[in-house]
Amino acid sequence: MLITEDDLKRLKREYTIALERYIELAQQGCDFVNDIQKCPISVNERSGLILHRRREDTARDAYLAVRHKLMDSLIGTSKIAI
Repeated sequence: MLITEDDLKRLKREYTIALERYIELAQQGCDFVNDIQKCPISVNERSGLILHRRREDTARDAYLAVRHKLMDSLIGTSKIAI
């Protein structure tokens, strides 16, 4: 599938933004875990960790989705409608 220059620019920007967001949340997750001093963790820490994990998983999924679109578009095997 051929894509336009504008489509390519848009996908590259979405790709960069999604990766930056995922990296940001992954770093926050590392910081969160590194701040934990003892096990078992408190109810508040557990709730925060669960919420963070969901956000990080969502960011990862968004990154992988746009990566897939971009790579398929560049390689020419895309079945998506752009």
